[in-house]
Amino acid sequence: MEITGRLTGDATVKTLSGERKVVNFSIAINDSYRSGGEQKKITTFFECSYWLNTGIAGYLKKGGWVQLYGRVGANAYINGDGEAKASLTFHTSEVKLLGSTGSGGKRAVRTGRNRGEGSQRGKKRS
Repeated sequence: MEITGRLTGDATVKTLSGERKVVNFSIAINDSYRSGGEQKKITTFFECSYWLNTGIAGYLKKGGWVQLYGRVGANAYINGDGEAKASLTFHTSEVKLLGSTGSGGKRAVRTGRNRGEGSQRGKKRS
């Protein structure tokens, strides 16, 4: 699956047992539709994880525009107030940086299994 959105914050790297590391970040996807002649806007948030290269974390900054490839999941839980909650997750296998924050840059860097695992090789557009 492919999703495209804006980063809602800077990515973080978390170290787990066995010295495994994961890059965590979230993105927001804006969409709109018409209902009864009225324009409606919705935003969907995904909590994303990326396991292949922690070096990408330095490029994943709040407001950045990214295209992700991977698979969607869902988490359901009961919060501290006893309310049922859910969140969408995205297990990322490839990241494409489409633009940096506020500069309107056109940089595109692809990472992932099919692009040289553990590296940030890929296409750059000018």
